[in-house]
This record gives sequence, structure tokens and C-alpha cells, in this order.
Amino acid sequence: MATIINNPTGTSDEGSGVALIVGIIAVVVLGILFVVYLLPGIRAANDSTPPNTEIKINLPTPSTPAPTPAP
Repeated sequence: MATIINNPTGTSDEGSGVALIVGIIAVVVLGILFVVYLLPGIRAANDSTPPNTEIKINLPTPSTPAPTPAP
């Protein structure tokens, strides 16, 4: 007859869902970090205007009306 000295306890497959909650929180935090930091950086890198570009705008010269003589 054999004697079992270290009888392992049975493992249960039903968990409390802590890993699922931690995973969801991690995905939400990574999503927020992506939107706040990475997305504006990607948009700035794809900007079509280089940072040292001089933009010239020709404005019309202001004109003052000629004064009308007093009667």
C-alpha cells in the first residue's frame, strides 16, 4: 500500500475575474495615453507646412474717402 505524503490541493478553474478587470483597466489606460500623447504627435509629423515656412499675404491698401466740401 502506498502512502501519499504531499497531496496537492485541487485547483479551481472558476476565478473571481480580477484578471479580467485589470486587463480592461490596462486597455483603457493605454487607449487614453494613445489619444493624448501619440495621436497629436502623429498628426504633427504629417503636417504639410514645414515649421520655418514664411507665408506672405498681400493685403489691400487702406483707402480713405475724399472729403466732401461743406455747403
